[in-house]
Amino acid sequence: METSVEVVSINDGNTTSVIDVLNSGNEADVVSVVSPLATSAVTVEKIELSTEDANLKQVQLSKVPNNPSSVIVFPQGGVPQFSGIDFVVTDNILSWNNLGLDGFLEQGETIFVQY
Repeated sequence: METSVEVVSINDGNTTSVIDVLNSGNEADVVSVVSPLATSAVTVEKIELSTEDANLKQVQLSKVPNNPSSVIVFPQGGVPQFSGIDFVVTDNILSWNNLGLDGFLEQGETIFVQY
């Protein structure tokens, strides 16, 4: 489960959808957004599921979320999925075995993980 990531910070004060940035052709897999109104940065990772990820029903995040219960997963073209219902996060591992995303995520699909 090896993922190479490039970190990009958006600090220009403009309102921009993080998913739009990740889909813009930019090679970044992780975007950190710092809002003047936020108390901390929000990280969004773009992850394309490998065969191993799909079989194990888990992915490794680039870092440990500060608050695992606030993690949100956005399957590309889907609706937001929530921690504790659709998946769980333990340390930097996001898994969905026997949870809401089980049976829906397959190899080659892209998910966006916000934390």
